[in-house]
Amino acid sequence: MVTLSLTGESTLYPRVCELIGLTKSRGMSTFLVTNGSTPQVLGSMDPLPTQLYVSSPEAERDTYVQLARPALPNAWERFDETIDLLPSLSTRKALRLTMLRGRNMSDPKAYSRLVAKGSQTSSR
Repeated sequence: MVTLSLTGESTLYPRVCELIGLTKSRGMSTFLVTNGSTPQVLGSMDPLPTQLYVSSPEAERDTYVQLARPALPNAWERFDETIDLLPSLSTRKALRLTMLRGRNMSDPKAYSRLVAKGSQTSSR
């Protein structure tokens, strides 16, 4: 297994699809970790990784911005677009939720909605 999880965003590597294809051609599985800031890259990936993890520190915009401190002004909207895209990606997927006591554990229903949104049935 090859894990693509960098300091920063893994999908910003310009040859990520080439790397995934190369590892798959050698019989290896690929595991990509993303913060969801590049939905356009995820939507056009070919091939897709064997497993895709989308990390999130929060399920609501204001706390997401406060905790993630994203460099992009529209990071929440990009993340939300990635969640909408997940059901269409035919690979194993997971939402990785980072829970911080006293910071982002106050609205379990928001997390439930986020997971449900990313779990709708579809295929690409």
